[in-house]
Amino acid sequence: MASVPWGKGEFLEYTLKVGFLEAGSGRMMVMGLDTLRGHTAWRLRFNITGGMVVQPEFLALLFGLTIYTGDFIAEVVRAGIVSVPRGQLEA
Repeated sequence: MASVPWGKGEFLEYTLKVGFLEAGSGRMMVMGLDTLRGHTAWRLRFNITGGMVVQPEFLALLFGLTIYTGDFIAEVVRAGIVSVPRGQLEA
């Protein structure tokens, strides 16, 4: 087997972020090395812990703003279609 940069048991720990919010932590560990069609392959294990708690009030606000914005955009598109003269539509 060729020389490889990572060996069995080595790991990498990192912090998970969503934008500027910390969402938890993660760890990637080399479980073993194999040869696959003449090439070295790493067997890895990923472990993610933590998470974010989303308050129901925030979800309600997000849902409301999403519906409002979608309605506003739909009205702008509808007004643009209605404003086209009849002769222009038939052309």
